[in-house]
Amino acid sequence: MRGMIFALGLAAAMCAGEAVAADAPISPPSPLIDPGKVDSPSRATFARHFSVGALKGDIGTTTLSAIARQAGGQVQSGVTGGDALQWLCYDLPAAHQRVWLSVSGGKTMDMVTAVPLTDRDPRSPACTTNAAAALVIDDGIKLGMTRAELTTRLGSPSREVSGWLVYRTDAKARTTAVVVHIDGDRVVFLEAFNTPAK
Repeated sequence: MRGMIFALGLAAAMCAGEAVAADAPISPPSPLIDPGKVDSPSRATFARHFSVGALKGDIGTTTLSAIARQAGGQVQSGVTGGDALQWLCYDLPAAHQRVWLSVSGGKTMDMVTAVPLTDRDPRSPACTTNAAAALVIDDGIKLGMTRAELTTRLGSPSREVSGWLVYRTDAKARTTAVVVHIDGDRVVFLEAFNTPAK
């Protein structure tokens, strides 16, 4: 699991990446909470699959190349939060979202990250523009949902610090988590991962 960036301010985490040249890759932002440190594992089931319009896949089993063949885009690579990643980046103007589908060490896409996309965010050809609707995790977890909607679906979080919530399950074979940031009672940062247990 990639390291967390705790030194950044919230504004940096909410931005869709560092200030970059127009053609440079925009790497996925890191949450300002460590999903590896939880008070109590969740019993809910989550981080199984995702959809972006007609694009659908399983977190932890779908490859980036399969996604790129279906939805377009070029696989990027770099280091974020101290760990090597590969990712596809999509801008969804209709949904006002930027979405990353990432591989954090294995061969399959095991992490999905989404933030609101504003006019102030840097643009890059590395983030393919897609006319699809918003990202949805597990048929209902999405940016903009209220805290009440989130807790109705997932229950109490495994950990909560300053508006950051972690839902994490540790099974024998897989570790799954959903990390969100709540601002103004709405989810403004969303990350889900499904990785082999260590």
